Amino acid sequence: SDHKRPVPVLCLDPLDKGKCSASIPRYYYNKTTKTCEEFTYSGCGGSSNNFVSRHSCMDVCVKGVSGRW
Repeated sequence: SDHKRPVPVLCLDPLDKGKCSASIPRYYYNKTTKTCEEFTYSGCGGSSNNFVSRHSCMDVCVKGVSGRW
């Protein structure tokens, strides 16, 4: 049996940089590569798949899935 925790739903949200004009470096979980990658956030809107740091993204989307770091 597989005891791995499923990836949280917010990590599976499609990448959406929003509709404003700022350029803010943020991170999102790429479900294809199964890792967190940087993207440029516009400053408003977008999806829930948006983290201020790679660490927090990995913490939520990757760490809990593998069970060990």
